[in-house]
Amino acid sequence: LDTSGPALQAAIKAPVYLIKPNLKELSGIVRGRLESQKAKLAACMELLANYPLEAVALSLGAEGALLVTRAGAWHAVCPKVRAISTVGAGDSFTGGLVWALAAELPPQDMLRCAVAAGTAAVLTPGTELCHAPDVWRLRQQVELREIELPENTRA
Repeated sequence: LDTSGPALQAAIKAPVYLIKPNLKELSGIVRGRLESQKAKLAACMELLANYPLEAVALSLGAEGALLVTRAGAWHAVCPKVRAISTVGAGDSFTGGLVWALAAELPPQDMLRCAVAAGTAAVLTPGTELCHAPDVWRLRQQVELREIELPENTRA
């Protein structure tokens, strides 16, 4: 689910598999400043603990993204590219998540596809979305790091 404001606040109360907030949207839900990676991770984990969600994919713009599930958490950093337009990057990120989910890829590859798709979108002008050849090329360049979850939070 990729929405914001009151729609996001309402939607997380229903069973939703995955939400994709950006940092501002997540801050609004948890009502706090999320400056450190530890705070961002804690906020995502708070959502998983308090709402019927399976995963939170937090988009962080040029800093990449976090994917947090009950089983694990990962941070992916996008390759450095020369951005033409950031319009559509979030939609392409979401498209990458959905494609990987439909392909039944593991969470790490889901995140890698999403970050590659979002990064590929900034290579295009205006509202144009990402192109598949760019996504496949960039996917190999995404840096992925597993984040240790506290023992008492694992499913």
